Amino acid sequence: MKSGILTSKIRQASRIWVGGENESANEPRTCLFRRTFELSNAPKQQAQIYVYAELRYHLWINGRYVGRGPIQHHSITMPFDCHDITTLLRPGRNVICALVHTPGMSVHNAVPLGDLGLIAALDIDGETLLHTDSTWRATDASGWSAATPKRCWALGPIEMFDMSIAPLGWREEDFDDSSWSNAQEQTPAIRPAVEVMPSPLPPLRYQYLTPVAPPKLYQIDDAPVPLTKQSGSGQLADAIMKAQWKAPSDVRLSGDLANGTLTIEGISPEHGAIISLDLGKEYVGQVLLTCDCPGEGVIDIGWSEMQEDGRPQLCRKGVSYVDRVLATRGRLDWHPIGFSAARFIVLVFRGFSGPVKIQRINYLESRPALSWTGDFHSNDPLLNDVWQMCRYTLDVGTQEGLMDCPTREQACYVGDGHYVAKWITQITGDARHWKYLIIEQFRRQALDGMIRSTVFSGRSDSLIDYSLIGVMGVRDYLRITGDIETVRKLIDNCRRVLWWFDSRRDADGFFLSNWEPTKNRSFWEYPYTPAEPNFERDDALNLFIDHPGMGWHNVGEAGIDRRGINAAINALLVMGRRALADLEEALGNRARAAELRAMADEMAGKIAKRFLSPADGLFHDGELDGQLLPQVSEQTNTWAIAAGCADSQQARTILLKLLTEDDPSVARNGPYFWTYLFPLLNELDLHQIGCEKIRKAWGKMVDAQSSTLWETFKGDNLDSWCHPWSSAPAEFLLTGILGLPASCLPGETITLRPRYDLISEAGGRIMTAAGAISVAWKTSNSGNVEFEGDLPSGVCATVVLKDGRREPVKGRWKLTI
Repeated sequence: MKSGILTSKIRQASRIWVGGENESANEPRTCLFRRTFELSNAPKQQAQIYVYAELRYHLWINGRYVGRGPIQHHSITMPFDCHDITTLLRPGRNVICALVHTPGMSVHNAVPLGDLGLIAALDIDGETLLHTDSTWRATDASGWSAATPKRCWALGPIEMFDMSIAPLGWREEDFDDSSWSNAQEQTPAIRPAVEVMPSPLPPLRYQYLTPVAPPKLYQIDDAPVPLTKQSGSGQLADAIMKAQWKAPSDVRLSGDLANGTLTIEGISPEHGAIISLDLGKEYVGQVLLTCDCPGEGVIDIGWSEMQEDGRPQLCRKGVSYVDRVLATRGRLDWHPIGFSAARFIVLVFRGFSGPVKIQRINYLESRPALSWTGDFHSNDPLLNDVWQMCRYTLDVGTQEGLMDCPTREQACYVGDGHYVAKWITQITGDARHWKYLIIEQFRRQALDGMIRSTVFSGRSDSLIDYSLIGVMGVRDYLRITGDIETVRKLIDNCRRVLWWFDSRRDADGFFLSNWEPTKNRSFWEYPYTPAEPNFERDDALNLFIDHPGMGWHNVGEAGIDRRGINAAINALLVMGRRALADLEEALGNRARAAELRAMADEMAGKIAKRFLSPADGLFHDGELDGQLLPQVSEQTNTWAIAAGCADSQQARTILLKLLTEDDPSVARNGPYFWTYLFPLLNELDLHQIGCEKIRKAWGKMVDAQSSTLWETFKGDNLDSWCHPWSSAPAEFLLTGILGLPASCLPGETITLRPRYDLISEAGGRIMTAAGAISVAWKTSNSGNVEFEGDLPSGVCATVVLKDGRREPVKGRWKLTI
């Protein structure tokens, strides 16, 4: 169905809530909605329900879970979800149930507009049957408390659920909602300035998981700590971790979830129980718990990515990965509002007088509905394992949109977002996440040209380097997708970013970053304010580059020196200017493109003269008070080489020195920064170093039995253990080792450069705008190499062999050398 028709259907709906217009918009609120209706027949073709809520909804049809939403978005847009519920409807009585939650504050992935409520329309066989209005039943006595602290600086509140307030069983078809009130229609339903559109991203798909091993039982005799709004973010989880997890002497388990009920016996006000479970690998989703409670008690529901000393770590970097249920007699059917990443589940039962009977412990896993058809395989098991970790991390680490991690921040950052979106596109052939990013990064661009480094965040600050990466991301998107019309609409935004930097250059043309190590503060916008973002505040801008030296991660390691005139950001400005030149040329502005390239070339030469030390032959991090800073970083040298500040021979010499010498004073690239270094290794024929780095650094994650990639190579308590930005090996294995092109538009002629000299047997596939391109080879005992591959219709290729021969191929091809 066309977008305009869908939009008109949801515009017919009212926005419903409990209470007056925008009541209590500054407090967390959770409201429940029900609507029963009769069908004389099941849908003949298709039944769809269109749903939107600020900021979170969960939807059930006839007691069956449908999904959550909406996607991450700016509050001046309304991307509604479309759920196919054809198989869930039936003749007779049907019921729609929805939970809607607002955190009452800005978070790192959303700035609420303040228009609370649910908007929905049900369409059966092309006709709208019903939509949200005052006939829906509603209550704000949901059980969720507003009196809890934030989980961390980036996310909303810790969840605390009071069974004595909640309408237990409200999602069931036969629940009596006669005591609920009629929902109140809010005005306006949708503000005129808000852009309404179907969600442009792939929907989430769900599966119910069960732990892979029998539960581990511990006894806990410590009383639960109080949880109030004044509690510290990590206090709840920290108390559980500091308590004694004893071998059970009073409590015990009987029964088996696989065959019915798991009962915790011996539990009392003096003796509680801890159940620890392992899902076998890391997933993203929600812990579900169904149990019969004998009376009052407290259940703390925790999750963790990792274990230390055999115990799941529920508190990491001050973040509490625990929710709380205040139980009363009856059945608890726990389905939380938020999601997170977890491998381990921890359930803590305290204060009960009598056995607790558990009917279900599940993990509701979610991931975007994408087809991961790109592939890499070889006779090197470790490289295969790293490829699988990259692909899996990209898959589960992407939820309602791109996000840096699904645990602590759950936010879409411009800098790493473009590369993550590119890798997703190369492996799936689906560029929807990338297109959404290049559009939305500019939707709330400041008047002076700067953009928020975290696209949808309420924090009015920015990592300034990410703005340039945003321009480079638009150029890369065009190269890979060929979508010139979308880029045409964004060219002025890209120009304004470069203008911001140009207006802050000194007489010699160098950008002045004015970095200070204390710039970790920020102003939070709430509610939505049209004048934001405003980057004129003293603490609004920061220079990131990479983690070392920021104090957030890599503690104790050499860090980048960002003081004075910084070499790295000026090199990145050269790259951003060249990206803008490429965009201008693609749009037919050749004179402007030539001018931009001349400026970039001139600045690259100046960077080499100013920051390339004749003493050690390396680029130094910057210049302060007329003196070259002593600090050397791989990051500065990587960007300087990528910006063309060194010729190919100099570049090889620099990289060989940095990457083969063990100098602890040099700041080292984190996983994210290898995004920029791997392509340079391809260009400079240093593929072997890339393979060795993957085996050593990413292999450490494999050896730790992690199923997803860490935020840094340390993998310590400061790191997320599911960080898609660390997936750079995926593209290197496809383009550097298999020799496949990073992009291919329909009708193009490409070059294949398989590195059969490094790996004797390998193969795989990359997805391009022209279609899938694959290659594989196997080396025989006699030394012959047999190649085969597949090219899309209309695409021709030349296979470049190590002896210099060039073999033309097309279609489904084979070659033996």
